[in-house]
Amino acid sequence: MTFALRPADDRDAALIGEVFAHAFAADPVASWITPDSSRRERVLRRLNTSIARYEGIPRGSTWVAEDAGRVVGAAIWQPPRHPLSWRSIPFALTAGAALGRDIPRMTRVGNAVALARPGEPHWYLQLLGVDPAA
Repeated sequence: MTFALRPADDRDAALIGEVFAHAFAADPVASWITPDSSRRERVLRRLNTSIARYEGIPRGSTWVAEDAGRVVGAAIWQPPRHPLSWRSIPFALTAGAALGRDIPRMTRVGNAVALARPGEPHWYLQLLGVDPAA
């Protein structure tokens, strides 16, 4: 295996969504948010593609790991005090469409995470995952 790290670009959003769908399919938090295992990977794929496309990649804070040119892992960092932008609208719409009936559980998790974060500016590692096959 030959791994390479590089900044993600727009072409990587769906690949990141796919990697995270596999990486978090059995994750306890993802399983609580989307208890229906028949929907979970599809929800995760759509939600994480949206996070990458509208929240991570445009801020230049998303990295992918490649093995022989195939994306096998990713990290999405949120910079300190990133302002809302027009991208928040399509993100909210696509995330809501992906989650559907699981929106209330995702909201509870998001609120819990927000309460635990420090008040001072900091970089936040929002997502880090590797395809289990890698």
